[in-house]
Amino acid sequence: MTARDLMTRQPEAASPDEAVLQARDRFRDGAFHHLPVVRDSRLVGLVSDRDVLRAAGPSLGTNEWDADGGPGIDRTLGEIMSPDPLTADPLMSVEEVADTMLRHGVSSLPVVEEGRLVGIVTSADVLRHAAGQERQLA
Repeated sequence: MTARDLMTRQPEAASPDEAVLQARDRFRDGAFHHLPVVRDSRLVGLVSDRDVLRAAGPSLGTNEWDADGGPGIDRTLGEIMSPDPLTADPLMSVEEVADTMLRHGVSSLPVVEEGRLVGIVTSADVLRHAAGQERQLA
């Protein structure tokens, strides 16, 4: 079994110019915790829901941000993303994916092929595989 077999294909992705507020809404409305940041289909970074929480501060739970809404109100994903994140090749084995996640303390790996984002594998995907369960799509 390979990363290609486990990955979510065509994952949600964002532009580096997207506002933290937009990402907050996407995380709130979606069933994911990691957002690859791409420019021209090429992976340039990765943002987690925790990154957005840290950037937005106390304003995260509000619908509107006012002048004192938090330190991240004027920030973009390009400013808060982890640039050049670790990635997986589609042909990496599940064991290699799990080992990479454990060694580097990460819970997701964008899957890239020739520099282009083609999917994402998360620790939940690896655990589902280990438990013999298939992904339950919402």
